[in-house]
Amino acid sequence: ILLTRGAALEGTAILAREKTDVLERHLGRELLARAQALLFDPGISIVEAAQTAIEAGDVRAMHDPTEGGIASGLWELARAGGRGLRVRRDAIPVLPETDAVCRVFGLDPLRLIASGALLVAAEPDEAATIARALDARGIPAADVGEIRPGEEGIRIEVSGRWVPLEPADRDEIARVLER
Repeated sequence: ILLTRGAALEGTAILAREKTDVLERHLGRELLARAQALLFDPGISIVEAAQTAIEAGDVRAMHDPTEGGIASGLWELARAGGRGLRVRRDAIPVLPETDAVCRVFGLDPLRLIASGALLVAAEPDEAATIARALDARGIPAADVGEIRPGEEGIRIEVSGRWVPLEPADRDEIARVLER
Protein backbone atom coordinates (compact mmCIF):
# COMPACT_ATOMS: atom_id res chain seq x y z
CA ILE A 1 0.00 0.00 0.00
CA LEU A 2 1.40 3.37 -1.03
CA LEU A 3 0.27 6.65 0.51
CA THR A 4 0.91 9.87 -1.38
CA ARG A 5 1.79 13.15 0.32
CA GLY A 6 0.81 12.34 3.90
CA ALA A 7 -1.83 12.41 6.57
CA ALA A 8 -4.44 15.11 7.16
CA LEU A 9 -3.47 17.77 4.62
CA GLU A 10 -6.99 19.17 4.30
CA GLY A 11 -7.72 18.88 8.02
CA THR A 12 -4.54 20.76 8.84
CA ALA A 13 -5.36 23.55 6.40
CA ILE A 14 -8.99 23.88 7.54
CA LEU A 15 -8.05 24.06 11.20
CA ALA A 16 -5.24 26.54 10.47
CA ARG A 17 -7.74 28.76 8.67
CA GLU A 18 -10.64 28.37 11.11
CA LYS A 19 -8.68 28.46 14.38
CA THR A 20 -6.05 31.05 13.48
CA ASP A 21 -6.32 32.89 16.80
CA VAL A 22 -5.63 29.80 18.91
CA LEU A 23 -2.97 28.34 16.64
CA GLU A 24 -0.98 31.53 16.11
CA ARG A 25 -0.29 31.70 19.87
CA HIS A 26 1.08 28.15 19.83
CA LEU A 27 2.71 27.83 16.42
CA GLY A 28 3.80 31.28 15.36
CA ARG A 29 2.94 33.00 12.09
CA GLU A 30 5.37 31.18 9.79
CA LEU A 31 4.30 27.65 10.71
CA LEU A 32 0.65 28.71 10.72
CA ALA A 33 0.98 30.22 7.22
CA ARG A 34 2.52 26.97 5.92
CA ALA A 35 -0.34 24.99 7.47
CA GLN A 36 -2.94 27.28 5.87
CA ALA A 37 -1.23 26.98 2.49
CA LEU A 38 -1.53 23.16 2.40
CA LEU A 39 -5.00 23.60 0.92
CA PHE A 40 -3.32 24.83 -2.29
CA ASP A 41 0.28 23.63 -1.97
CA PRO A 42 0.36 20.68 -2.43
CA GLY A 43 -3.44 21.01 -2.60
CA ILE A 44 -6.19 18.47 -2.18
CA SER A 45 -6.58 17.16 -5.74
CA ILE A 46 -5.43 13.60 -6.27
CA VAL A 47 -6.00 13.56 -10.03
CA GLU A 48 -2.33 13.84 -11.06
CA ALA A 49 -1.29 11.20 -8.51
CA ALA A 50 -4.02 8.80 -9.65
CA GLN A 51 -3.21 9.28 -13.34
CA THR A 52 0.50 8.83 -12.70
CA ALA A 53 -0.07 5.64 -10.70
CA ILE A 54 -2.31 4.12 -13.38
CA GLU A 55 0.14 4.98 -16.16
CA ALA A 56 3.12 3.62 -14.21
CA GLY A 57 1.94 0.19 -13.15
CA ASP A 58 -0.72 -2.38 -12.43
CA VAL A 59 -2.83 -0.67 -9.78
CA ARG A 60 -5.15 -3.09 -7.97
CA ALA A 61 -7.12 -0.45 -6.03
CA MET A 62 -7.05 3.23 -5.11
CA HIS A 63 -8.83 5.26 -2.48
CA ASP A 64 -9.00 8.99 -1.79
CA PRO A 65 -9.25 9.08 2.01
CA THR A 66 -11.31 12.01 3.20
CA GLU A 67 -13.61 11.96 6.22
CA GLY A 68 -12.14 9.87 9.00
CA GLY A 69 -8.63 10.33 7.65
CA ILE A 70 -6.01 7.80 6.68
CA ALA A 71 -7.20 5.30 9.31
CA SER A 72 -10.71 5.18 7.86
CA GLY A 73 -9.38 5.18 4.29
CA LEU A 74 -7.16 2.18 4.95
CA TRP A 75 -10.00 0.34 6.69
CA GLU A 76 -12.42 1.11 3.84
CA LEU A 77 -9.89 -0.02 1.21
CA ALA A 78 -9.39 -3.36 2.93
CA ARG A 79 -13.09 -3.93 3.63
CA ALA A 80 -14.10 -3.12 0.05
CA GLY A 81 -11.83 -5.89 -1.21
CA GLY A 82 -12.59 -8.32 1.60
CA ARG A 83 -8.93 -8.28 2.57
CA GLY A 84 -6.78 -7.72 5.62
CA LEU A 85 -4.03 -5.15 6.04
CA ARG A 86 -0.77 -4.75 7.90
CA VAL A 87 0.11 -1.07 8.20
CA ARG A 88 3.18 0.44 9.86
CA ARG A 89 2.23 3.58 11.79
CA ASP A 90 5.75 4.97 11.68
CA ALA A 91 5.79 4.71 7.86
CA ILE A 92 2.82 7.09 7.47
CA PRO A 93 4.13 10.58 6.68
CA VAL A 94 2.88 13.37 8.92
CA LEU A 95 4.07 16.83 7.93
CA PRO A 96 5.49 19.05 10.71
CA GLU A 97 2.56 21.46 10.20
CA THR A 98 0.06 18.65 10.71
CA ASP A 99 1.90 17.34 13.74
CA ALA A 100 1.97 20.81 15.32
CA VAL A 101 -1.74 21.52 14.69
CA CYS A 102 -2.76 18.09 15.99
CA ARG A 103 -0.67 18.52 19.14
CA VAL A 104 -2.36 21.83 19.99
CA PHE A 105 -5.81 20.26 19.81
CA GLY A 106 -4.90 16.74 20.99
CA LEU A 107 -5.91 15.12 17.68
CA ASP A 108 -4.86 11.92 15.98
CA PRO A 109 -3.52 12.91 12.52
CA LEU A 110 -4.58 9.51 11.15
CA ARG A 111 -8.24 10.28 11.95
CA LEU A 112 -8.31 13.85 10.59
CA ILE A 113 -9.80 14.60 7.15
CA ALA A 114 -7.18 13.57 4.61
CA SER A 115 -8.17 14.96 1.20
CA GLY A 116 -5.01 15.43 -0.84
CA ALA A 117 -3.65 11.98 -0.04
CA LEU A 118 -4.14 8.89 -2.18
CA LEU A 119 -3.93 5.24 -1.17
CA VAL A 120 -2.67 2.95 -3.93
CA ALA A 121 -2.68 -0.85 -3.72
CA ALA A 122 -0.37 -2.77 -6.04
CA GLU A 123 1.86 -5.85 -6.07
CA PRO A 124 5.25 -5.12 -4.42
CA ASP A 125 7.24 -4.83 -7.68
CA GLU A 126 4.56 -2.65 -9.23
CA ALA A 127 4.34 -0.51 -6.10
CA ALA A 128 8.05 0.28 -6.32
CA THR A 129 7.67 1.30 -9.97
CA ILE A 130 4.62 3.41 -9.16
CA ALA A 131 6.41 5.10 -6.25
CA ARG A 132 9.32 6.03 -8.53
CA ALA A 133 6.95 7.48 -11.14
CA LEU A 134 5.14 9.52 -8.49
CA ASP A 135 8.44 10.77 -7.11
CA ALA A 136 9.53 11.80 -10.62
CA ARG A 137 6.40 13.98 -10.75
CA GLY A 138 7.21 15.56 -7.37
CA ILE A 139 4.53 13.56 -5.54
CA PRO A 140 6.00 11.85 -2.49
CA ALA A 141 4.76 8.30 -1.91
CA ALA A 142 5.48 6.12 1.11
CA ASP A 143 5.14 2.36 1.36
CA VAL A 144 2.96 2.11 4.48
CA GLY A 145 1.88 -1.53 4.51
CA GLU A 146 0.63 -4.56 2.70
CA ILE A 147 -2.58 -6.32 1.75
CA ARG A 148 -3.09 -9.57 3.64
CA PRO A 149 -5.70 -12.33 3.64
CA GLY A 150 -9.01 -11.20 5.13
CA GLU A 151 -8.81 -13.59 8.08
CA GLU A 152 -5.68 -11.76 9.31
CA GLY A 153 -7.75 -8.66 9.96
CA ILE A 154 -6.92 -5.00 9.54
CA ARG A 155 -4.02 -4.17 11.84
CA ILE A 156 -1.52 -1.39 12.47
CA GLU A 157 1.86 -1.64 14.12
CA VAL A 158 2.22 0.94 16.87
CA SER A 159 5.32 0.92 19.12
CA GLY A 160 6.21 -2.62 18.08
CA ARG A 161 2.71 -4.05 18.72
CA TRP A 162 0.10 -5.07 16.14
CA VAL A 163 -3.30 -3.70 17.11
CA PRO A 164 -6.63 -3.58 15.26
CA LEU A 165 -7.02 -0.58 12.96
CA GLU A 166 -10.56 0.70 13.29
CA PRO A 167 -12.21 3.46 11.26
CA ALA A 168 -12.82 6.76 13.01
CA ASP A 169 -16.21 7.00 14.74
CA ARG A 170 -16.20 10.59 13.54
CA ASP A 171 -13.59 12.81 12.00
CA GLU A 172 -11.27 14.55 14.45
CA ILE A 173 -12.06 17.92 12.87
CA ALA A 174 -15.58 17.77 14.32
CA ARG A 175 -14.18 17.71 17.86
CA VAL A 176 -12.48 21.04 17.27
CA LEU A 177 -15.04 22.84 15.12
CA GLU A 178 -17.91 21.99 17.47
CA ARG A 179 -16.19 23.65 20.46
